[in-house]
Amino acid sequence: MKEVVVATFSATIATLPLVLFVFGRLSVVSIIANFFVVPLTPFVMAVGGLVTAVAVCIPLNVQSFAYIAFPAWILLEYILRSIEFFSSWRYASMSIEWFSWPWMMISYVLLCWGVYALSMRKRRNRRFGMMQDIQSIKVSA
Repeated sequence: MKEVVVATFSATIATLPLVLFVFGRLSVVSIIANFFVVPLTPFVMAVGGLVTAVAVCIPLNVQSFAYIAFPAWILLEYILRSIEFFSSWRYASMSIEWFSWPWMMISYVLLCWGVYALSMRKRRNRRFGMMQDIQSIKVSA
């Protein structure tokens, strides 16, 4: 559950400037929709890869291939229906047409700076914690 939330927020934040620039729309329901779709993605990829490998290695007629590909079709159908359901909500997305390429570049510079600042803060806290551990060992000895 935690991995799904972290993956969804991370992917949304990392791709938001590009999505706003290219499509000019902001999806309000994407985080909710991804909560239902992201957990199935590894299974879709695995089943799709397996079906592709079987189709390449074993010559099958169309009917046999359809039976093998059915699980992949079910998973993909669920994902597509989920996306259609969430995108059909009223106000599921809003137009952000003013977001031009300079805004995208500024957004990515700020995003990179934020990631760098957080990683430095985490590194500094880790180093400070190690120093406290070393000092407590010296004091107790």
